[in-house]
Amino acid sequence: MNWLAKYLFGNVDFPESEEHLEFKYKLVILIAVFSGITSTVSVGFAQIGVFPRYHDIQMVVIFVHAILMFVSWLIFRGRKQLFLPVTYFSVLITFLDISSYFVLVDNDDVRVLWFLAFIPGVYLLLGPIAGAVTTLICIGTILLANSFVALPMSPNSIATTVMSMWFFAILHHAYTKRSAYFSSRLQDSNERLRLMATRDMLTNV
Repeated sequence: MNWLAKYLFGNVDFPESEEHLEFKYKLVILIAVFSGITSTVSVGFAQIGVFPRYHDIQMVVIFVHAILMFVSWLIFRGRKQLFLPVTYFSVLITFLDISSYFVLVDNDDVRVLWFLAFIPGVYLLLGPIAGAVTTLICIGTILLANSFVALPMSPNSIATTVMSMWFFAILHHAYTKRSAYFSSRLQDSNERLRLMATRDMLTNV
């Protein structure tokens, strides 16, 4: 399967100190490819009647989202220095796709779950601050858009959704903070071990 990994991730090397970046780099690529494939398949299935047909505008949005995710993968592949701009771009177009789905596909009673699935990914890739801001934006989008959809969510559903989002946010905030802390501690420990293995402590040679 080495050929598949090389095809997906390109020729890029990560030193030991960039282990955390390597994880996030590969995660962004996997999300982009998976999202592009599933978006393309969902549009195709909707066209042939396997899935219920979406609103025409939503069909275009999903298709454009798929193309942009594939493009971001091709641009990012093998270029770890582009991690932040590519990740922010992917997060933005995914948020727009989810928001349009929430507004236009109002016959899907559980469409709000896309927001709940979206938030943890932002925490993992961009950290607790970006995750918290994204949570607030998602909640604000739901509260604002709910007034304009043909079949709005009930007040109880809104309350449950908001509380669930905050619960997700708190859990992932704690996880990402501790994960970054442990990663930093591991790098420091590895650096001390490297110095101990390559330098005599008495003579400093």
